[in-house]
Amino acid sequence: MIYVFLFLLLLYGVIRYDVNGNIQNRLYYFYYIVLLLTFVSGLSYRLGADTVVYMAEYDEYKSLYNSYCQNFNFLDEGRQLGWVLLLSIVKTIGGSFSFLKLLCSLWINFVYANFIFKHTKYVFTALLLYYFAFYTNSNFEIMRESISISFFLLAFDDFLQKKWLKYYLYATAAFLFHESAIFLFLLPLFSKLNIAKHFIVYGLIVLFIAFYNFDLNTILANLLYIDVKALDKLEGYLLSENYGTSNNISTIKYLLICISCVLPLFSFYVLFKNNIRKEYAFFAILYAFICALMYKMPIFLRFNNYIIIIILILYVDVFVLISKKIFSAKYIKWAFLFFVLCYCMYKSTYYMSSTMCPDSVKKYSRYYPYSSIFTKKIDEQRELSHRTNLNR
Repeated sequence: MIYVFLFLLLLYGVIRYDVNGNIQNRLYYFYYIVLLLTFVSGLSYRLGADTVVYMAEYDEYKSLYNSYCQNFNFLDEGRQLGWVLLLSIVKTIGGSFSFLKLLCSLWINFVYANFIFKHTKYVFTALLLYYFAFYTNSNFEIMRESISISFFLLAFDDFLQKKWLKYYLYATAAFLFHESAIFLFLLPLFSKLNIAKHFIVYGLIVLFIAFYNFDLNTILANLLYIDVKALDKLEGYLLSENYGTSNNISTIKYLLICISCVLPLFSFYVLFKNNIRKEYAFFAILYAFICALMYKMPIFLRFNNYIIIIILILYVDVFVLISKKIFSAKYIKWAFLFFVLCYCMYKSTYYMSSTMCPDSVKKYSRYYPYSSIFTKKIDEQRELSHRTNLNR
């Protein structure tokens, strides 16, 4: 019920402020919802597969005054230095895992929300898309990576303005929390590509990767015979059944591939033709490219996590533009709402799919029914998924 309540609050914000243009108390209402999203996440109990793993690990960390902590080798433990220091600081001040979770939720959601508020005037629509597309993943699953993503969003304007020193400082901070942030060090190199001039070529490459049947798993795994402990976990992902290539692609999955790859390409084309957000073109192509790779090997999803909020903002602009171009003034608002709700329905199909382990459990069971640190209710379906995940 709490998730429906949040949805209705967001939908009200979309209609009142984004569609009807009301500005009274707009800022207060926006951050009121952000605060609710933060508390729903921060005060949750055993929601999300990764969160349970972090809960199990938390007791192993020591305070900064402990001699073990002073000799800690984060490479051996598979955790980045920034994360280790954060947990040790929380331990030092006597904080519990619940305090850590709330602290991370505050940081993550407010950085994400500030980015949305700064980069689009349709803030409630973007926040609604974030709620459906990324909220549960960023708040209940990828806590460490979400912190890394927040540093990238803080560095985004520096990236656009080519202030590379500040950008790389943020990228370094991001890498201190999750190894996937190595991706951020490569972004400036790819940003030099002339996206507009070679749009058709890049688009065809994306579609070829998405639909041509080749074993990307084997190709990349053969490149990882490097004796560096930080790469061990990545290599394990590449060679595992759960994170490796899937050759069983159904008709529905082909449809999802098509939507995931074509929608950002289409968004770039529409916005570029109308001279809107040309500086974002690189991210639209990159997102489509990584989506294509993701269906060959799901671990590439980690890289798209960094730019998904940027893409959601692009989608909002596209929904607005198409509504104004195609429909008469009388129906623009309804058309815009229709596009927004269609995207939300598309993203909600994720929760109806089965988890990897066990496959009898639906993904929504990781987050529903909701349980807080005050009630600590245990759901058997969710715990079945958690036990399997912890024993892998």
